[in-house]
Amino acid sequence: MTGKRLKSSPPAPRTNEEKRQYKASFIAGEDTTGMRRIMSELENSETLPWNAPHIRPDVKKLFSLRLPEPEMLKLQFIHKKTGKSMHQFCMDAVLPAIEEEISRLLAEPT
Repeated sequence: MTGKRLKSSPPAPRTNEEKRQYKASFIAGEDTTGMRRIMSELENSETLPWNAPHIRPDVKKLFSLRLPEPEMLKLQFIHKKTGKSMHQFCMDAVLPAIEEEISRLLAEPT
C-alpha cells in the first residue's frame, strides 16, 4: 500500500515561527484544532456530528473513565474470571447505551 498515512490529529507546527504562533494561540484560548469551527458549522446544518463527511470510523479516540476503587476492582475481577478485557467489557456495555440514548434524544420533539 502506498500513499500518505492518515492521521486523526492536525499537522504539528514545524518552524519556530509556527510553534510560536501555535503556543500564543493556545495560551489565548483560541481553537487550535479547528474543532470549534467544525462543531459550529455542524450546529448550523442539519447534519449530526457523527455523520459529518470528515468523520472516519477507523479513527479511535481516547476517553478516560474514572471509576471508584470498588468498581475498578470489580472490573478487574470480571476480567480475571471471564478472560474478557476490561476495555472490551466496557465497550460491550457502553456502545449499546450510546445508541439507545441517541435514539431517545432524536425521537424527542425539539
